[in-house]
Amino acid sequence: VEHARVEGDLGRFIFLRRGGGLPPQPIDFGDVRVDLAGTEPYGSLAISARRVNIDPANEELTPMSPAFELWPPDVSMDGSFRVEFPIGESGAAVKNLMVYRRGRSKWESLGRDDSPGAVGAKTSQLGTYAVMADTVSPKIRILEPGSGSALGSRRPELKAEITDGGSGVDTFNATLNGQWLLMEYDPEQDLLRWERDVDLPPGPATLTIEVTDRAGNAAQRQIDLMVPN
Repeated sequence: VEHARVEGDLGRFIFLRRGGGLPPQPIDFGDVRVDLAGTEPYGSLAISARRVNIDPANEELTPMSPAFELWPPDVSMDGSFRVEFPIGESGAAVKNLMVYRRGRSKWESLGRDDSPGAVGAKTSQLGTYAVMADTVSPKIRILEPGSGSALGSRRPELKAEITDGGSGVDTFNATLNGQWLLMEYDPEQDLLRWERDVDLPPGPATLTIEVTDRAGNAAQRQIDLMVPN
């Protein structure tokens, strides 16, 4: 049997075998669908879907669908497949929604790749998935210099901590009196640092840092500085 569906106490299963062909249409597990077009298992595999509880610890994400574990977790497929949640036209119209996969320590955004009435995303790994809304803006904390500082040079240390516990940081921008600054972002340290590649123009200045997350939420911080001659 190349692919077959079985129901049991542990959930709904579908059995796949490499080279045995794929289901002709998405596998419908009820509140979640899996479209395996373009991928196949590395060997023989039985996939199940079961509803699981969502950890409420993340206050920046609001669950908008049940969470489902596609079992066995942490199994990679040979190619990408699509996971989608049929939440209706009105639900799918909400801009802040994305599909998330539960990682080792937090929920990780996969973005969204919609079909009519459903929110979906592409992935290459089984695991626990849910649709969540991120309506919380990123956080910006300017570390150096302090607001109102008289700088010691025209190439000072400019750095900030930028974080987003929901969908994750997407874009960032820094300017001084409207002049674009070349910044380096270290996502492991949540650190944004100026490359100090040019002399800043002398005189009073306003440093502006803007950050958006993957859900489109934006944040801005400004401080006033004095650049020496």
